[in-house]
Amino acid sequence: MAVTWIEYNGKKILYSNFSGQKSNDVLFPTLEEAAKQFTLAEGKVRHLINFTGAVLDSDFMARAKETAKTLPIIKTQKDAYVGITGVKKVLLQGYLWATKEPANVFDTESEALEWLSK
Repeated sequence: MAVTWIEYNGKKILYSNFSGQKSNDVLFPTLEEAAKQFTLAEGKVRHLINFTGAVLDSDFMARAKETAKTLPIIKTQKDAYVGITGVKKVLLQGYLWATKEPANVFDTESEALEWLSK
């Protein structure tokens, strides 16, 4: 399942796994399910988003931005991104730093899970 709840070090974490997804026919339903689970969650959400090997086009990015606008930002405790590399990683890190969002970019899921569980 692309979107599921996991437990790590006693913390409940929403895991959105976009890894290897290359078609919006698969990416869009994963995005929609992640948004649904985020909205239905009780309390603040720790969210691990894995984009390893995913192919994200401008249509996906536009849909992701629109979807994000519908989510209650107050529910975000922490977001951890995995699978974003190179210039895109640097740009995302700069954006997160500038906006002071409770999020970070990691090279591995295990690093992300450690950070999310603290």
